[in-house]
Amino acid sequence: MMRGFIPWALLVLLALPLPGRLLPPGFWQSGDGMHHLFRVAALGQYVNAGMLFPRWFGDFSFGYGAPVLNFYNPLSYYLALPFTLLGPLTALKGAMLLAAILSAAALFVYARQRAQWPLALLAALVYLYLPYRAVDLYTRAALAEHVAFIWYPLILLAADRLTIAVATGRSARPQITLFALFWAGLLLTHSFSAVMFAPFALAYLIWLAARAHDWRVLLWSGLGGLLAAGLSAFFWLPLLREQQFAGLGAGGISTGYRQHLMRLGQMIGGLRYDFTTGELDPSYFALGFIPFLLLIMCLGFSIVRVARRRGNGANNIIPTAAETALFGGLVTLVALFMTLGISQPLWDALARLLAPMQFPWRFFGMATFGISLSVLALPFDSIPNGRNRTLAIVIVSGFILLSLALTTLSALNLQPLTLANRDVTAERMWEMDTATGQAGTTWGGEFIPAGVREQRWALGRRPEQPSAGEAIAAPEVTLTSVGPDRIEFAAANTEPWPLRYHAFYFPGWQVRVDGRPVPTVASGDMGLVTAEIPAGEHTIRIAFESTRTRTIAAVISLLSTVILLFLAWPGGRVLRAVAILLVGLALLAGVNAAGVGRESRTPAPVQTQLSDFAQLLAWEATPIPAADALDVTLYWLALRQSDVDYKAFVHLMDGSGQVVAQHDGDPVGGYTPTTRWQPGELIIDRHRIPLPPGYVPGSYAMAAGMYELTGDGPANLAIPQTPDNRAQLGGIEIY
Repeated sequence: MMRGFIPWALLVLLALPLPGRLLPPGFWQSGDGMHHLFRVAALGQYVNAGMLFPRWFGDFSFGYGAPVLNFYNPLSYYLALPFTLLGPLTALKGAMLLAAILSAAALFVYARQRAQWPLALLAALVYLYLPYRAVDLYTRAALAEHVAFIWYPLILLAADRLTIAVATGRSARPQITLFALFWAGLLLTHSFSAVMFAPFALAYLIWLAARAHDWRVLLWSGLGGLLAAGLSAFFWLPLLREQQFAGLGAGGISTGYRQHLMRLGQMIGGLRYDFTTGELDPSYFALGFIPFLLLIMCLGFSIVRVARRRGNGANNIIPTAAETALFGGLVTLVALFMTLGISQPLWDALARLLAPMQFPWRFFGMATFGISLSVLALPFDSIPNGRNRTLAIVIVSGFILLSLALTTLSALNLQPLTLANRDVTAERMWEMDTATGQAGTTWGGEFIPAGVREQRWALGRRPEQPSAGEAIAAPEVTLTSVGPDRIEFAAANTEPWPLRYHAFYFPGWQVRVDGRPVPTVASGDMGLVTAEIPAGEHTIRIAFESTRTRTIAAVISLLSTVILLFLAWPGGRVLRAVAILLVGLALLAGVNAAGVGRESRTPAPVQTQLSDFAQLLAWEATPIPAADALDVTLYWLALRQSDVDYKAFVHLMDGSGQVVAQHDGDPVGGYTPTTRWQPGELIIDRHRIPLPPGYVPGSYAMAAGMYELTGDGPANLAIPQTPDNRAQLGGIEIY
C-alpha cells in the first residue's frame, strides 16, 4: 500500500508549486479570468435557484441577458460548482487548482501503463510545468482550455484498453463506455481543443488497430465517438443550429489567424520565458527554449530506442514507452508546424474549421501533451537497480523540472487585483464591460443576439438622440410569479398594447397569453423581447423556453445515456454506477427543464403610477449581512419614451419617517437610463442600499420613486394622492 501511495503523494506535492499562486487572496489581471469568474458566479446563482442547466444568464449584457451556456462549453464551470458555497472567486480558483492536479494525475495513469512510476511521474509533472500551462492558467486564465488537459491522456488510455479488449477477445462494451465518456468530457469542456486533438487521436487509433492487426478497433472506437457526440448533443447541436441568431454566426469566416502565425525564432522563444508577448499586437506566445531542447533530446532518444527494439523484433499490442514517446514527438512537431507562417496555406484551406480558433498558438496545447509523452523515451529503465539508479533518476528529473520551473514561473509577473467574493456582482461585471467596450463577458460580443442593432459599447449608455413619445393606455398589472427565467402576471387594458421585456430576444423567449403562445419578436435597436397583448383581461407569461432544436438535442442525449448504461453494465460496479448516475442526471435535467424544482416567488404589489411615464408594479427586498447592505428590486412598467434621464431612488426609513439609508441613480445599476425605456417595457431594477454603520436592527419602512435633476434641484415625478411624490412600499425587518 505504501509503494502505491508514494507516487501519488509525490505527484500532488510536486504539482502544487504551479497552481500555488491560486492560494493567496484576490485575483490577477488576465485575458479571460474575469469573464470566467462572472460566469461561475451566474451558474451558482441559477443552480441555487433550482435551474440545473441555465442557457440564459439574465444579468449579462448590462441586464439584457445573454445565451452564454447555449454557446460556451459548460463543463469547466460545473467543475467549479461544488466550490461556489465558498464564493465565486474561491470556486473559480478551486476549479483551476483541481484541474491542474487532475491533468497531471491523468497523464500519470496513462504513462504508468508503459513505464515505471518514476518516469511516469516525471512525464506527468512535465505535462504540468511546460510554459503554456502557465499561460493558460495565469496569463490567459483560460479555464476551459486549462481543464481540457485532463481529457487527452484519458482518451488515449481508453483507446489502449479498447484495443486490448478487441485483440484478446474480451467484451469491448466497458471500454467503449470509457472512450465515449472521456470524449464527451472533452466536447463539453472546450470545442477548440476537441477539434485540435481529434486528428491526433484518430492517428493513434489507426496505429493501435494496425499493431493489433484488427480493424474492429476503429469500428468500436467510432461507435464510442458517436456515443460521445450523442451524450454531448444537448450542447453542440443548439450551438451549431442557433449560432446564426447571435454574433457567432455573423461576419463570415475571419482570417485573423494570419496575424498570429509566427516565425521559427518567435515560436522557440528565449531561455527565460516571455509572458509579455501575449500583450503585443499581434499577440503571440512561444513554446519556450527549454521545452524545445527537451523535445529534441527526447525525440532523439525515442528514435534510437525504437530502432533498437524493432531490431529485436518487439511487437506489443500497446505501444512501448519509447514508441509512445516517438508518437508524442511527432504530435509536437505537427502542432508546432501549425503555429508557423509556413502553415498558412493549410489554415486557409481549412479556414471554416480552424479560423474560429483565432490564435494558432493554441496548438501549443497539443505540443505540451506531445512533449510530456516524449519524456517517456528517457532511458530510466536501462540504469541498473540500486542507489546509483535512484540518484540518477532524482538528478535527471530534478534538473528537468527545475529548468522548467525556473525559466517559467520565475518569469511570471502577476498584476494583482484587489477582489473578494463579495465584489463579484453584476454591477462589477457591467463596470468591466463598460471599461473595455464589451458586453456579456465576451471580447467580440459573440453572444449578443442578432436582433440587437445597437453597438455593443453603447448598450449600457443613453442613446445618442433620445426622443419623447406618446404614452400608451396604462394597463392594470399584478405580478403573480417571478422565477430565474420567467415572469407571470395578470393584466387588463381597454386597448391592445405592446409588451416588451427588458431582455434581448433570442430563440426560446416566448410570451404566452392565457396559456397560448403569441408571436414573440425582437423590437427596437436593443432587440427587446416583444409581443402584442390584446385588449381585455389576461394572464401573461414571459419565459425562456426550449426550442425544437434544444428538445431534439436533449432527447438524443437522454437516449445516449440509456445506451451508455447498456454498454457499461458488464464493466463492474463503478462503471455501472457512473452510467446510472448519468441516466439519473439526464432525467432530472429533463424534468427540471419543464419547470419542476425551480424557484418561484411573488413580489409585494405596489401598483403606483408616476406621472404618465411609468408604473411601479411591485417590489422585494433581501438583507445582505455580509455586505451590510439591503438589496431592493423594483418592477417597473414603462408607459412612454422619454428624452429625460430620470433617476430612481429607494429610501429606507425609521419609525419616525426619517431616511436612514438610500440609493439613487439610473435604473438597472446605472446602465439602463430611462431614455432607453420603450412603451410597454417591463424592467427589473435592482438597488443595493448600504446600511449605515451602527444601524439598529428592527422594523423599517421603504419608499421609492423617480425624479428629474433640474436647475432648482431634484423634482420628483408626480404620484397622485401622496404628499411627497414617494410610493410607500411597505415595511421590512432588518436584523
